[in-house]
Amino acid sequence: GEGNQNTSEEKALSGYAKIIYKGSDGVNYRSVPDYNAAAAGVAKYGELFTVVGECGDFYKLKSGWYLTKRSDLVEVIHTL
Repeated sequence: GEGNQNTSEEKALSGYAKIIYKGSDGVNYRSVPDYNAAAAGVAKYGELFTVVGECGDFYKLKSGWYLTKRSDLVEVIHTL
């Protein structure tokens, strides 16, 4: 069918993603849920983002960006 190129289906998810990685290089976020995609920007330690969904190995943020699900980099908080 149309638009089925993505192997991962996007699912709704609500919560908050907190950056727990302390490295100075930060954690990249992307405009598509793909590790091979260029970074759209960098999130730094302690930053908090609103999560609206998930897609494969990524959280979809309210801003429209995608953030890795790696638990050593990002902690998810379901209620603030």
